[in-house]
Amino acid sequence: MPESVAPQLCNRSHRISVSVDVAPDEVPNGALLALGCALGGWSLHLLDGRLRYVHNLYGRQRSTVEAEGVLGSGRHTLSMSFEANKDGGGEVALAIDGRGVASGAIDRFTPAVFNEVGIGITCGYEWGPAVGEGYAAPFTFNGKIERAEVTTTGPVLLDLVREFASVLARQ
Repeated sequence: MPESVAPQLCNRSHRISVSVDVAPDEVPNGALLALGCALGGWSLHLLDGRLRYVHNLYGRQRSTVEAEGVLGSGRHTLSMSFEANKDGGGEVALAIDGRGVASGAIDRFTPAVFNEVGIGITCGYEWGPAVGEGYAAPFTFNGKIERAEVTTTGPVLLDLVREFASVLARQ
């Protein structure tokens, strides 16, 4: 789904939820839901069985939140919640089956568009080059995705001065 028609998540509180089924004796790996590439975007994925979220600010700054435990086999609901703040950043919380497993701060969340190349949302793989580090695109998920949902939970926090400054910083 192109970013231009995807839910507007820039500088906005939101939640991503993915229902998966992991085969027995399988270490789950791969992208669950992602937007963008190495030039900017985000990725919710499993790396070596650990739930992980990466936010990539225009290829210049990556923020990563990762769970410590390895996801077991069976059906699970994996989620990421982002709570934006008025300073242009926010807090990420990861959960497995409704139980919090990791949290962390993102100092600066993408203010306008995630990347200049128009790469939108993908489910079960990443377009590439990879949004995060430690894996290579397409990073296809080796389990079954039953449902993926993106929900906005707050208003768009537009700050035109901050957005203009962001554009100038990339020039």
